[in-house]
Amino acid sequence: MTLLGAKGQDLLPMLSKGVAGLAEEFAKVPTVTDSAIATMSKLNDFVDEVTTKAHEAAGAVIGLLQHIGAAGSAIGQMFSGGGSFQDNYQKT
Repeated sequence: MTLLGAKGQDLLPMLSKGVAGLAEEFAKVPTVTDSAIATMSKLNDFVDEVTTKAHEAAGAVIGLLQHIGAAGSAIGQMFSGGGSFQDNYQKT
């Protein structure tokens, strides 16, 4: 049993059935059809697309929040230190 490892003895009943018995056992094993593989591939592509769009949207929101923060800072500088909004916005 050292050739097949510690669990090799568990294979003996299956192997004792011979080639015909093994063929019968393997015929019972469920398989994945080409259609199922194609469907999983489409699902994977969809998930990738949604993930990419979510990252793009998150980046856009972060960029918008940065502009809002800069605009708020520029307005605050207008009241506290003077200058135009555009000049203050360019400094941030």
